[in-house]
This record gives sequence, structure tokens and C-alpha cells, in this order.
Amino acid sequence: MTTIIKTRRAAALLLSKQNTSTLTSTTTTTSTSTSITTLKTPKTKEKVHSSKPKSSQIAKSIRGESKKTTTTTTTTTAVNNINNNTTNNNSIDKNTKRCHWIENSKDQLYIDYHDNEWGKIEKDSVRLFENICLEGLQAGLSWITVLKKREEYRTCFYNFDPYQIVSKVNQSTIDNQLMKNPGLIRHRGKLEAIVANAKAFIAMKEKGEDFSTFLWSFVKNKQDNRSALPASDYQIVAKDQVSDLMSKELKKRNFKFVGSTTIYAFNQAVGIVNDHHPTCDFKHQ
Repeated sequence: MTTIIKTRRAAALLLSKQNTSTLTSTTTTTSTSTSITTLKTPKTKEKVHSSKPKSSQIAKSIRGESKKTTTTTTTTTAVNNINNNTTNNNSIDKNTKRCHWIENSKDQLYIDYHDNEWGKIEKDSVRLFENICLEGLQAGLSWITVLKKREEYRTCFYNFDPYQIVSKVNQSTIDNQLMKNPGLIRHRGKLEAIVANAKAFIAMKEKGEDFSTFLWSFVKNKQDNRSALPASDYQIVAKDQVSDLMSKELKKRNFKFVGSTTIYAFNQAVGIVNDHHPTCDFKHQ
């Protein structure tokens, strides 16, 4: 009887060791399989899931691996869709003629500005005030630099409401807030110029001089349409007699950063002059 019990115990012990060995082998195989899967996963996909534990750090279940595969597939599909849309848009644009200064740009913000804003007639005084301040910011910089920061300027300068600017933006605001804001062009003179221009705008208003009426009077309230010129006669200019005279009068009224070149660019932007190239598809907007 004792011999039978010992034999059964030995058999049970042997069976336990075999199960343990099988479990260890299975775990090792799963870990190795997971590691191989990790090695085969492209680096770009690993970045997408970088916030999650990596497969080399923990042993994942089959269900967990399935979720990762599904997520990666979804992300890849979304990226491919974006790329396809970009390709389609570019193929459509091949047949669209634009002004020379924008035709090689791939920046959609810049393209949209040209297509939908630049050269369109603007007669709202506050919007004209905004544009003249933004053009002043461009001095020494490219326009796309200003354009990318425009929304932050609108936020910090109360949507360019001159009365709000004068009442809420002072030297302390400029020194302690605006000069520390990376979303703005941190040039003290240009920031102070916006406040000075707001004061000049209000001074004109108080004297009965409407800002829009004043600006459009230089072209007798009629757009100077240079886009109507024959393409062979069209020449790019940086300023003209109108911008010279307008600049002079604005300076008399204490506006800042309003040199003739800046004012010509302003006139182009707000449609006082239509300077789209004669071959541009957007010249008749």
C-alpha cells in the first residue's frame, strides 16, 4: 500500500514538472513572437503608439496585439486618405493660373489668402485699420510670417477695435505680456505702433474724418485696376504716386510704419489697387 502511494506521488510530481515546463515554453514562445512582431513594425507606427507600453516590455495577449494591429491599420488608412486628398487638390490646381508671387507656393494658408482675400475691395474702416497695422508688421519680413500670426494678433488686439486697443493695451501690457508672446512678432516698436495707430484712427474719427472714406479718396472711390493691362505691359512695382501721397498724409495724422512701400502693399491687399497679374484667374473677384 505504501509503495502504491509513493508511486502515485512520484507520478503527480513528474506531471507537475511537465506542466510547468510546457507553460514556460509557451510563455517564451509568446514573448519571442511578440518581440519579432515589434521588430517588424515600422518606426513610424511605433511613434503613433509611443505613449503605450512597448511589446518588448510586457507580454501582450492575442487580443491586445489584435487591437494594436487594428489601430495601426486605421491610422495608416487615415494618412493615406490625407495624402490622396492632397494629390487630388494639387492635380486640380495645375490648371489654375495665379499671380507669379504665389504660383510656386505649397502653403495652403498662403494660397487661400491670394485666392479669397488679396485684392478684394474692402471698405470697412475697422478691417482697413487691421490691414494697415498688419502690413506695418511685415517690414523686414515676409508676408506669410505675418499671416501665420494674424489670428494671435486679432486675439491680443481685440480684433483690431481701435477703441478697445486704446483702453486696454498700455506699456505694461506690451512689456509684460505681448513681448513675451511667441505667437506675435516681438518687436517693441511694431507693437507700440498698433496702439499709436489706434489713437490716430480715433483722432480722425473725432474730427469727423472717416478712415475708409479718407483712404478711398486717393483713388476717387474707384479701384485702380492694373490687372486690366495687357500682360506684355504689366510690370511689378513697389510703390506709386498714390501710395506716396497716402503715406505722407497718414504720417501727418501720426500713423506709424506707413512708408510708401508698405502702403502700396496695403492698397494691393484691400483692393484699392487690383494688382493681380493679367493672366491670373482671380483678377475679376
